[in-house]
Amino acid sequence: DGQIPYLAMDYAPYGTIRQCVPPGERLPLATVVEYTNQLASALQYAHDQKVIHRDIKPENILLGPNNELLLTDFGIAVVVQGTSTHVTQETAGTIAYIAPEQLQSHARPASDQYSLGVMVYEWLTGKRPFTGAFAELALKHIKTPPPPLHETLPDIPAEVEQVVLTALAKDPKQRFDSIQAFATALERAVKTAQALANQETILSFQPLQQSATTASPTTSVPPLPSQVDPVSSSSSSGFQAPQPTELATALTMLDMPHDRELLPEEAARVTMLTTPQALPRLPVTPQPLLAQP
Repeated sequence: DGQIPYLAMDYAPYGTIRQCVPPGERLPLATVVEYTNQLASALQYAHDQKVIHRDIKPENILLGPNNELLLTDFGIAVVVQGTSTHVTQETAGTIAYIAPEQLQSHARPASDQYSLGVMVYEWLTGKRPFTGAFAELALKHIKTPPPPLHETLPDIPAEVEQVVLTALAKDPKQRFDSIQAFATALERAVKTAQALANQETILSFQPLQQSATTASPTTSVPPLPSQVDPVSSSSSSGFQAPQPTELATALTMLDMPHDRELLPEEAARVTMLTTPQALPRLPVTPQPLLAQP
């Protein structure tokens, strides 16, 4: 009869992130950045409306039909009144992901950032930063620094680790100014680390290329003669017969064919020009060298 109220919601066919990413499973860095950007965008919108979620955890995030993340369960969310930056309420949330100040009933937007930081830590390492019973977990959130990520992931870029640990700072004032700033810093750190890794990869190839160039066989090519040196051409041992290449060069310069028998006058002229006294003064045109087969 049109009098029954109802609520229409998006359909999430793949369940929660907890179901898709069970405890102990790690996500690729690129996926972590993508998920963080999506959640930070949703939470930033909520924070801009003065709403603090207070229960960010994998069980409250659904996976939509296009693998997009859907932030759900605002059941314990609170609204910040006026210009205040935090709200005093009863302690609520999930102990494994709760922020230190939220345990002390002083939730603020940075509390959601801390909870998202715990999720990012878990996605990267496969485990949460703190474990234990309720009272032990509460004390660790308040007093104990999170274990460095590089103890589990030795290859994690230092820039990425620093961003995650900043979001997990005990003092909310030492975290990022906003949850969107956290996501932006994480993405920038990943891109910077990837750019440095690519640069190191390129540099590591250069010595190999130099070694390959040095080790490659080279052909020794004798210098081409441009002009016969009169001093070095004369010899104290007497007359040296001109080499065939010198004779061919001489015939070419005299415009005489060397593919037929010379006429007597041509032979006499060649003999005169190829004597030990005349040959050193004879300019030689360099001939192209042909590679041996």
